[in-house]
Amino acid sequence: MSSTQPPATEAITDRAGEAVRVAVLLPLRLFLGITYLYAGAVKLLDPHFLVAGDPFSVVAQMEGYARSSPLGGLITATLPMATTIGLLIALAELAIGLGLLSGLAYRLAAVAGFALSILFWLVASWSVMPYFFSPDLPYAAGFLTLALAGHGGRWVLGLARPKAAPDGPAPAGAPVSTLRRDLIGVGLLAVLTGLVAGLTSAAAALGKSRPSGPVPTTAPVTAVPATPAPTTAPATAAPATAAPASAAPVTPAPPTAAPPTAAPATPAAGLAGPRIGNVADFASRQGVAITVPFEAPFALGPGNPGIMVQLPDQRVVAFSAVCTHGRCTVALDPSTGSLLCPCHLGAFDPANHAAVVSGPPPLPLPEMTVAVDPATGDVHAIFG
Repeated sequence: MSSTQPPATEAITDRAGEAVRVAVLLPLRLFLGITYLYAGAVKLLDPHFLVAGDPFSVVAQMEGYARSSPLGGLITATLPMATTIGLLIALAELAIGLGLLSGLAYRLAAVAGFALSILFWLVASWSVMPYFFSPDLPYAAGFLTLALAGHGGRWVLGLARPKAAPDGPAPAGAPVSTLRRDLIGVGLLAVLTGLVAGLTSAAAALGKSRPSGPVPTTAPVTAVPATPAPTTAPATAAPATAAPASAAPVTPAPPTAAPPTAAPATPAAGLAGPRIGNVADFASRQGVAITVPFEAPFALGPGNPGIMVQLPDQRVVAFSAVCTHGRCTVALDPSTGSLLCPCHLGAFDPANHAAVVSGPPPLPLPEMTVAVDPATGDVHAIFG
């Protein structure tokens, strides 16, 4: 007797296995879809990313990557087209994220995500050692898994769901119908991507049109301390010096007293950089965790962890807290005064521009220029 299962039982088993496989991959699909959708939107919202000549633009990023990437020559050759390349990458990320989440052109989106992740690894994270610390390789593996597995018709838009297979032989026109459906899916994904990109760009333009907060507050702060000193001096001198000539020597005195009053206010008014903390945040020889301001140059890693340290001579210094070896976050060791990496025991000297003291890190931590407001104790990062 044959031990094979009836065709109906085999079909039920196959459908059950397919449902389990698709359900298991759903968390990976959601993570990669949402992440790439977010990555593309952030690039379009960034007021610096697509501005040629801006120190925070995609051009500056590519110039930095060219120094460490095995594709350095190709990156350098394409620098004149860097802004266009940055825009295409942002649109591709939007399309990949939307394709995974909606099911439209699903396998094409997954394959594109795999290719883009490999490109990012070769360009942006090639110098990360050892290789498994690179964030782009796990993304590539995840996209490849989704491309091989497919979505199975689950959690997708109706158009992306494959039609049920006929009981009998497939009609001759079925491949054409499938191709037509795939082409329509690609077209709809392109339209959806354009719509999201347009809304994102409109939001970015609206943000640019709004007046920035620090600019209006800086001008009045500078004007207020400067105005009272000259105004008060002539008002006091006028009644006393109207008749006697001996009052003439008195006139230089108030102007001499005015500069010391205005001097402390001048540095405070000039601290236009973002506030990253206050000297009151420090305990005895402790580091203060901060976030690198988004206004920072690309080399500092805007949005990455940072650390602020008050040295024994009361000077305040600040650095990127991302180790230059394995990308782990460093912390201050109060017993030695060094910044230590918990992953591979790299050590940096904050009193000497975060120079490498020991361990595998190849470079010092990127340093931020900071200034302390003497009136409030606020610490500001200064860029440009």
